[in-house]
Amino acid sequence: MENNQIYCQKTFKIKNTMPKVSVIMPAYNVGEYIRTAIDSILGQTFKDWELIIADDYSTDNTVDIIENYCKERHNILLIKRFNNSGGARLPRKEAAYAATGDFIMTYDADDFLDKDYIEKMYNRLLETGANIVLSTLYFCNDKGEQNGYIIPSTSFPLKNTMSGKEATKLLLGEVAISVSGLLIERQKYLDNISSGESIEDNYSYVDEIDQRRLLFSCEKVAFADTKYYYRQHAESLMH
Repeated sequence: MENNQIYCQKTFKIKNTMPKVSVIMPAYNVGEYIRTAIDSILGQTFKDWELIIADDYSTDNTVDIIENYCKERHNILLIKRFNNSGGARLPRKEAAYAATGDFIMTYDADDFLDKDYIEKMYNRLLETGANIVLSTLYFCNDKGEQNGYIIPSTSFPLKNTMSGKEATKLLLGEVAISVSGLLIERQKYLDNISSGESIEDNYSYVDEIDQRRLLFSCEKVAFADTKYYYRQHAESLMH
């Protein structure tokens, strides 16, 4: 990102090899939840990953928690912003530009995953030749307890593939699929976030617009039978 150092400071350790999957995570005042989110990545059956967390100038203990993990793990990386951006878009972009993996997976700091989440997503991408793989979203309360709401529905044919245009239609009106926790080719993700709206545009729903533009640009979309647990609480940016 141009003039990236104006906005943030990177805390990295030297890695001997480049990972297959870069998990990118914006974070802001999530000290109550972020340990669960990070531990969910640490517990994955797929081990060839890096986790890049871009903190949006948190005022609680979020940064302290992340830094403690960074001390122990060479593949957990922290970007500290010098000011709050007001949304998830800019910190997510900064994490994406710092990514070194072949593929990027999006992830939020108050959510958690099935243990085989990345493995199933990655294998599905390889076996289908898709540009992007989506999962199933399970809604939870602030304690991580499921409330029974699932996207897509249990009747949705997860074994099918479709074009990006077809998939984007399922995000219009009543949302029928989820883009949370998506896995995509790194270069395609970077190409998408490098175009479109100004880097300074960071209102609440611009992140949603980015995701739809990204999906629309894909030639082939696949789905994996694995669960992304989406936690809703009073401080959530989006509901």
